[in-house]
Amino acid sequence: MCLQSQLERFGHEVLAVAYDGSQAVKLAGELAPELVVMDVSLPKITGIEAARQILAQHTIPIIFLSGFTPDELKDRTGEFAQCACLSKPVSSVELQAAIDAVCTR
Repeated sequence: MCLQSQLERFGHEVLAVAYDGSQAVKLAGELAPELVVMDVSLPKITGIEAARQILAQHTIPIIFLSGFTPDELKDRTGEFAQCACLSKPVSSVELQAAIDAVCTR
């Protein structure tokens, strides 16, 4: 099941889909979402750099997805206080648990 379908299955509205890190930064600024879910490995700028830019301007929880192991992800994203890291593929249940965790901090 695609990520958008997983989110919608649990009643979350997907405001936009970005195809690269620069677009993610732009859309986060324009739409002010309650949550950002993004891959660590994005074109143009990485998900980690996109998160730095987003969080420099906004307080938005972020869930990182990656093919890295959870420990490798935490090493790369440890600077972000309000984030969660999930290894792909991710189940709908894992995704919802991460959303619940970052949105209640």
